Amino acid sequence: MQNPWERGHLVRKSLKMRAECPRSRQGRRFCKNLKGGRKIEFIAQGQSPAGIEFYSWDFAFDKDKGFKSTVIIDKEGKQTLALKAGMHAIAVKVVDNDGLENTEVVQLKINGIVEKVPG
Repeated sequence: MQNPWERGHLVRKSLKMRAECPRSRQGRRFCKNLKGGRKIEFIAQGQSPAGIEFYSWDFAFDKDKGFKSTVIIDKEGKQTLALKAGMHAIAVKVVDNDGLENTEVVQLKINGIVEKVPG
């Protein structure tokens, strides 16, 4: 039997998060401009031998204040959010079926207005 610390270690090592522009109906990626912000899709992937129970998201993460869930229970690990230009700290927590958890934080910089380059 595997000890709980080893199972927790597997969860920690395998949590990944990425941010990307959502896909259009035609399957192309685009960053839509929404009231001065960018629409970004966040995708988390956790792995554990016990299976993943849920993900929680903190879209205004502050390490001094700790993890404060913006989205408490997300079964799929996908969220879409419009972010204004500037720096953003995004955190996702994964919880497995044994109750073990891990948190991943990314720093994301959203630039100003993106213009199409003629060509």
